[in-house]
Amino acid sequence: MRWTAPDGWQIEGLLALPQGDGPHPVVMYPHGGPVTNWRPRFLGGYAVVPALLELGYAIFMPNPRGSTGYGWDFADAVHGDMGGHDTYDLLSGLDALVDRGVADPDRLVVMGGSYAGYMAAWIVTQTDRFKAALASAPVTNWISQHFQSNIPEWGRRFLPDTGRFPGGGYIDRSPVFFADRVTTPVWLEAGALDRCCPPTQCIEYHEALRQHGVPTDLVIYPEEAHSVPMGDQLLAYLERQIDWITMWCPPR
Repeated sequence: MRWTAPDGWQIEGLLALPQGDGPHPVVMYPHGGPVTNWRPRFLGGYAVVPALLELGYAIFMPNPRGSTGYGWDFADAVHGDMGGHDTYDLLSGLDALVDRGVADPDRLVVMGGSYAGYMAAWIVTQTDRFKAALASAPVTNWISQHFQSNIPEWGRRFLPDTGRFPGGGYIDRSPVFFADRVTTPVWLEAGALDRCCPPTQCIEYHEALRQHGVPTDLVIYPEEAHSVPMGDQLLAYLERQIDWITMWCPPR
């Protein structure tokens, strides 16, 4: 599908629809990266996609600015603005789905991992429209990420106003500092061995949400790093995600 962002940019994404007529409950599932993309793949490429389709959810997989496949300027637009215009690319995509009768505005979920985990944690500080959020391996505090991660310069590349470190975008784009705005229940997951997005990022956000009375849950996998749990743990991982979604945003 294609839609127009608030500043006029044309944005595209993939939409997987369940059986039956809409409007459907919609799970927005941004990609990681942020400089990569969603492209047509068998069953969306991830096991959670067919599982949610079977339950009656539509899956929205947007390619906001920063995605590859649309030219250099489009991919480069996320540098120095992560959590900015890309946020509105995502939200305007949901608006388009609502306007077209595809999405039920009262049954929206956001989920994702890595950069998309950050976006899931961040976007619920900017809007209350989501019934549930799920963030895997997110960054929630760009200051502590800088000092604890094996990619400390990541923030300087992608955040705005980084010359005021540890101020600027390191604070203005950190979900943990806006936890008081969140009303959406948030599920968090991390690998204990993750050096890119250390599990302390989830712990900080989890505790900040708890202090503000926001429903939240946290899972840390002791033998995983910056990846989706595999083997027997994959089924448990999917079950936890689906349980969280269906609890806060029932499909029917």
